[in-house]
Amino acid sequence: MDDKITTPQTTARKSDSTSGDGHPSFPSEPFACPYCGQMLAPSVRVCVACRQPINPRDIAAAPPPPPAVVPASTWTRTPRTRRGEIQPRVQFSLLIFLIVLATSLGVATLALETLGPVKSQYVMPGIVLFSSIGVFLDASHRKLPKPLQWSIASLLVWIVVFPWYLARRRQPDATCPIIEMEARRFIRVILVLVLVGLLLSILLQYFRGPLK
Repeated sequence: MDDKITTPQTTARKSDSTSGDGHPSFPSEPFACPYCGQMLAPSVRVCVACRQPINPRDIAAAPPPPPAVVPASTWTRTPRTRRGEIQPRVQFSLLIFLIVLATSLGVATLALETLGPVKSQYVMPGIVLFSSIGVFLDASHRKLPKPLQWSIASLLVWIVVFPWYLARRRQPDATCPIIEMEARRFIRVILVLVLVGLLLSILLQYFRGPLK
């Protein structure tokens, strides 16, 4: 009984020694283990992962490794900020504000000349209403924070918030804490703005009477 005990090392030597007889030889570049897919150096004859002796025939017959599948979570937008970084804030654009103001004044003047003083008074409220609805739909489509709060603020303080949102939608990775704050704080701020607006309107009506 002189059967030889084969070991991974002896099997690897046999596989390597047959390379000069026209049989497949080991590649000269790093290759993937045909049994487990572990990347190996050209000099490796036994896989360091699965401990299987490498047969060059299996390397040649092994199908190419499947393309790496990127987890779905990596396709999402990267976090806006990292620890220690300051998240940029949306700056109020004076240029956009002036363009919106000039456009609204032009529309109001044109409506007054074409529709008369009675019908023209409904033009600007209609523009404010429909543009505020558009703010909500656009912010929801772009997945911006607090689309409802943007819409409500635009409806109540249109001449300031609507140009601000036009600047906000161009900076999706920034933030606007004044509008995108906690819901309770936002409601308090909106109530204060409404009260200030009512007070200003009352004062305007009060001082307009004596002037007449």
